[in-house]
Amino acid sequence: MSILKYGPVFLFFFSFLTSSQAQDENLVFNDKTYVDYIHTVQLRPSLGVMTDPIVQLNSSESLSFSFDDFSEETRTYVYTIQHCNADWTPSDLTNLNYINGLMEGDIEEYDFSINTLTPYTRHSLILPNEEVRWTLSGNYLLKVYDIEDDHKLVITRRFMVYEESQVYVNLEFISATGNFNTHQEVNFEVSYNDLRVDNPAREITVVLRQNQRWDNAIYANRPRSEGKQTLKYNTRGKFSFGGGKEFRYLDLRSVEQRRHNVSRIIEELDTYDVTLFSDEMRSNKSFLRQPDMNGRFVIENTDQATRDKNIRSDYADVLFSLNVNQELEDYDVYLSGEFTNWQVDPRYKMVYNEVIHAYVVKPKLKQGVYDYMYAVAPKKGGTKLDLTELEGHWYETENDYTILIYYHPFGARYDRLVGYYGYNTIDQNRINNNNR
Repeated sequence: MSILKYGPVFLFFFSFLTSSQAQDENLVFNDKTYVDYIHTVQLRPSLGVMTDPIVQLNSSESLSFSFDDFSEETRTYVYTIQHCNADWTPSDLTNLNYINGLMEGDIEEYDFSINTLTPYTRHSLILPNEEVRWTLSGNYLLKVYDIEDDHKLVITRRFMVYEESQVYVNLEFISATGNFNTHQEVNFEVSYNDLRVDNPAREITVVLRQNQRWDNAIYANRPRSEGKQTLKYNTRGKFSFGGGKEFRYLDLRSVEQRRHNVSRIIEELDTYDVTLFSDEMRSNKSFLRQPDMNGRFVIENTDQATRDKNIRSDYADVLFSLNVNQELEDYDVYLSGEFTNWQVDPRYKMVYNEVIHAYVVKPKLKQGVYDYMYAVAPKKGGTKLDLTELEGHWYETENDYTILIYYHPFGARYDRLVGYYGYNTIDQNRINNNNR
């Protein structure tokens, strides 16, 4: 049967699909920047920079997406979104099932940097918009393509759309069995009065995350016990996280004066060269309470009294160093935080300097405040970061936790996100009264 019988609309859609598939050869369903000329990618709620990239379905909430382009010429970018399952594999839906509008939209908003040593173009986008609007809840992957480079995939970012509360969560924060000095454990119950659930083990998936991270998220399909429209997840040791330590932080809001953790600033012809004070390993150090952003970063500029911080903030080459007596034999060392996407990324891999007995790395960062830690990954095939070796864990550490509840009834083709709930370990008053 020839596809010509379906007419030009089908031909356009078929052409779009085959073109996208051809350009998605290197696609990973994760937060990733695929080219070195793009920096400072951010996807956050328009009214909440310190929260997950998540919005409610059929609401006025929106997401703000932006990135800086270091290319000398102005490039043209387009984007699309792809629906995903709870485990971030592609769902069985086609674009027509979950997009109301165009299959691909243009990123039309851009501004040139002003009075910066490092020139860049900042591109921005609000989602949803008149071109692209989602119609279903669940996980989504935002994909950005560079038209100037043969429709090359350059950015992917995860975000979520949840339905108005159809489930309720009761939480209990407890000491972790066997690791009560280092770990934090969460027990919880899920009530689903408004949903028809015939087989909870098959239809309900619960995801527990610490500090908005996906790399160490815990997935649960089977509750320990079931009650009348209630599921209990209280298997000891199942929902346990290393507490970590309070995050180290860098205050790079100024390139004219030294702020927290900055040892030296040198202005060069085309950039700023910033050296931080050397850090020490903390795996054997006692707990110390200090304010942090739980791994996040914000773009800020105190050098200029202006609201245009996004285009007046400059970039600097920032030297991080971690004092270690000798090179680790089995591990590579990486910077870790939201700005590294919590992933093994060559741009943030540290090298050992035998002269100063320290691991060093010098990434390019935009003015702002950055939380960070030092992590390790196995040299042979290591794809997951571990904070234990260099930072250690302490049960008293303040952390954010979120619970995501997905619903896949019998016969459905996708995972609905029917519950989103967050709490902080030192704010116990929110546990019973802050369901979304």
